Amino acid sequence: MNTYDNETPKAAPNANDFLGGNYLKKEDLSGPTTVTVTDVWSEAVLGAGKRKLVVSFEGFEKPLILNKTNTRILVKLFGTTDTASWRGPITLYVENNVEYGGRVVGGIRVHRARVVNGHVNKAEGVAAAPGFESESF
Repeated sequence: MNTYDNETPKAAPNANDFLGGNYLKKEDLSGPTTVTVTDVWSEAVLGAGKRKLVVSFEGFEKPLILNKTNTRILVKLFGTTDTASWRGPITLYVENNVEYGGRVVGGIRVHRARVVNGHVNKAEGVAAAPGFESESF
């Protein structure tokens, strides 16, 4: 806690609250989160040098920029390269070993949504269920 000019102690702000950004990033997730894909489009992403696929989710303000790995996974999950057909539940989770620019920086990965007794498990911010990481697509 910090105090300024003999004021009441103030809680130190979290820097991530000020980094913002228009796209979903790993810091926005508190654990594996099941979401519903609502739209997919391409757009020029600053710094990428080319167009990227972007996917939006029901109930999320920020969309996710898809990297090649997540794009390939979604093709497998939805069974098509036709992004207009990419609708429905998936699970987002943080993978600490994601590389970008030759450095390990961590990032968001996509996975098939966990279905329990015919219902999509929408528990947010909880540890992955046993076997989550080892399931094949």
